[in-house]
Amino acid sequence: MGKHSEHEGRVYSREVMAQSPFKPVKLSWGQARELMKERNPHYRSAALSYNRATTSTSLVKNFSTHMGGSIEDTVKGIVNPKDLAQTFKEPSVGLPKQLSSISSLKDVSHKMAQEEWELKEKEVIAEKKMREQIVDLQLLFRRSAVIEKHMSWVEDAKSKKELDAEAKKELAKFEAKLKADRKAWLGEVRDYFNAEYFDVQFVQGDNDMPDYRNIAEPDFAQWQRWGMLSRVESLAGALKKEHEKSKPAIPGTDVLKDKLSMMVNDGDTKLDAELDTQSVRNSVRTLIRSWRGMKVAQNEADVLRREIKPLQSSAGASKTLVSKMSKIYSLELTEVKHAKEVWMMDERCWAD
Repeated sequence: MGKHSEHEGRVYSREVMAQSPFKPVKLSWGQARELMKERNPHYRSAALSYNRATTSTSLVKNFSTHMGGSIEDTVKGIVNPKDLAQTFKEPSVGLPKQLSSISSLKDVSHKMAQEEWELKEKEVIAEKKMREQIVDLQLLFRRSAVIEKHMSWVEDAKSKKELDAEAKKELAKFEAKLKADRKAWLGEVRDYFNAEYFDVQFVQGDNDMPDYRNIAEPDFAQWQRWGMLSRVESLAGALKKEHEKSKPAIPGTDVLKDKLSMMVNDGDTKLDAELDTQSVRNSVRTLIRSWRGMKVAQNEADVLRREIKPLQSSAGASKTLVSKMSKIYSLELTEVKHAKEVWMMDERCWAD
């Protein structure tokens, strides 16, 4: 009992230190991503599911296991590793000849393929959830940069002596908004890392996600780039259901030949299922709407930045200048909020 108590006590002490209750934590983008893998419960759960799906035994490895419940030991000897490897060089010819006399061939093929679809669906769902957590972290970084930049501007404006009463009032209102947003942001960071940090400072640098400022009209028709993961998720689910309903009624080898050829040779097969038209339309609308919202915010903020240039002086900030800076702040937050959806759907953000 004493040893267990000592061990748990050490774990407790390490956790207190990890949550840094009295000192700020400084994190770069790379450090934050590594910490996410360790402390973010949603990412850890998705990563575990992804690893289980991708490391589960595949069609070839599972073949003898499935056959074990369907044929006698004397027949199982046919499917030894060497013979199976040779057969898979020409799966559409050799394997059906070896196993054509087995009455439960249809069941073996169906179960094997069904497991593959289920694993693929789990893999894609888990990958999407991991992406969501990375995008959420990127959003926290971008929001931090926006808040800190404008808090610095407010502090500089407050230091100027020539501020009239209206400008001071507007500046105080803007400062209160920034402090409230910073407090809410810190709460989200604590929840994200599951830690009650005293404070967190993100060190801005080279982050993974683009800002798309120099791109006016991307080619959204490039289906390989935009929204691919969501479509794969929907297709995997649809194909799993389609396959589940398509169990052969009579013994035969056609299904096995087709499935094995597809898995081994990556050949074309007849489409068993297609995405619902409404699902595709909604996905496209989400992408276009998010892109438009992002670009509108960028353009409106650029207009305001040009407008404030004549208003900026060493004498002090005017009420008009503070009001326009507050609007720029809101637009910059709106920009990154819309960018979040674009990052999720842009496959170039996820190319290794």
